[in-house]
Amino acid sequence: MADILRSQFTDLFLGTMLPAIDHLVSEEGMGSLEALDVVQTIFNVKNSTRSIEQTSQISGFAEAPAKTEGASVQFFTPVQGFDNTFTHTTYALGLRVTHEFVRDNQFDLVARWSRMLGRALFETKQIQCASIFNNGFTATTDSPDGQFLFDTDHGLFGSGGTEQNRLTAAADLSFASLRQALEDWADTRDFDNKRTNIDAAFLLHPAQLQVDVDELLKSPTRPDTANRAINSLSLRGLTGIMWKYLTDADAWFIVAKPGDHEVWYWDRESVQTKSAEDSDSLSQKVISWRAFAQGTGDWHGLYGSPGV
Repeated sequence: MADILRSQFTDLFLGTMLPAIDHLVSEEGMGSLEALDVVQTIFNVKNSTRSIEQTSQISGFAEAPAKTEGASVQFFTPVQGFDNTFTHTTYALGLRVTHEFVRDNQFDLVARWSRMLGRALFETKQIQCASIFNNGFTATTDSPDGQFLFDTDHGLFGSGGTEQNRLTAAADLSFASLRQALEDWADTRDFDNKRTNIDAAFLLHPAQLQVDVDELLKSPTRPDTANRAINSLSLRGLTGIMWKYLTDADAWFIVAKPGDHEVWYWDRESVQTKSAEDSDSLSQKVISWRAFAQGTGDWHGLYGSPGV
């Protein structure tokens, strides 16, 4: 009977094992998580071919004035607002396996670690993008106008007024607070003090608020009273989205659909892998990385409360 040789199973033992690892990182490690990628649902997602990406605010036109017969049309000049620049960051991890480890048929462990590389890169994307919301009440780094991303006094540089995209008094998620937020949303003004007329699409929330969101958006009757009045909030068309990477158990957000807001994710390099054998040590290694930038160019189309 012929001996079974390692050369008959090169995907497990020799250098061609490396493409198998690549597959595990990019396909199995990432593919199983695609359904959980909230970024793909609520962000404006684009590929990038540049070292940086930039956004710029600009006003539109004020309300059209009446024109009397024979009078000249009034001309308006748009006003430049705030700019923001986003630089791509590369995130990378590596896995190095000794010759002896592979020789002793530990491919199952290598496969598990390879999948973990893909999951780590997925985790990195979610954490970095969720930071826009997690820091939106306490930091100005993701807001081009120097205010908190969610604030009560954003400047309207076209008209000279101010506008808010958070509750005047912070509140936990409830029928009353969500109702007030939607009323504020409906009256939100653009930089020229015109109503934005943007539809609210998503109620973004952490895992701790899942039950509350279900009651508010799916119950046909109001969850805050015993008189069984109709739950009008369930008719507003909001879709609840739970994001495990939101770190504040009380914070909640209303978000417009992509295209109606300026929350961006630019994919400079999707998940890449590079494999090699180290001839000095006979070790085999795989490096995996991705590069992207995320950020906001404007606060319109966003609304939030940090809870209490």
